Amino acid sequence: GVAGRLNLKADDSRRIALVLARAGLDPALADLVAALGQIDAEAIGAWDGGRVGLQRLMVTGSSGVRLDLSGDVTPQRLAAKAVLNGFDLNTLPPGTSFAGLIGTRDLALDLNLTQARFRNAPPGSASLDLRREGAVWRLTRLAIDGFGGVNVAGSGALLAEGGEITGRIRAPR
Repeated sequence: GVAGRLNLKADDSRRIALVLARAGLDPALADLVAALGQIDAEAIGAWDGGRVGLQRLMVTGSSGVRLDLSGDVTPQRLAAKAVLNGFDLNTLPPGTSFAGLIGTRDLALDLNLTQARFRNAPPGSASLDLRREGAVWRLTRLAIDGFGGVNVAGSGALLAEGGEITGRIRAPR
């Protein structure tokens, strides 16, 4: 296997996006990378043939976006914990763009958005803990706060035979 640290500085993220697109990254995700502007990134991790483990991936773009991520990817499972600061939700690619990354793997995603922007609303935050094991989806935590007074909290499961997600939504009139 291989383990180590990689530092990357790019004055133009469009070049990085082009390389990633040529390597097979979904075009919408490559566009997302291209919009980062100048990139400063550091990755600390390991690869042992069947597993990619990231102790830390930190990416900062001159666009104001900062990603801090750790996780593991195997042929059967993708587990990640991420904090994304300053992301503009209007630039989020369609869900199908992520299908190539996730595929049929089981999923464990703990995602926190801070200072996220959406349309003309004031910045807000969101927190999501989502898991998939086979056909069973579990939403352990969904919390949204800000964006002009919106407050959402929910959890539940989506099973092959049905399921239920419960929660509360508060929003100003």
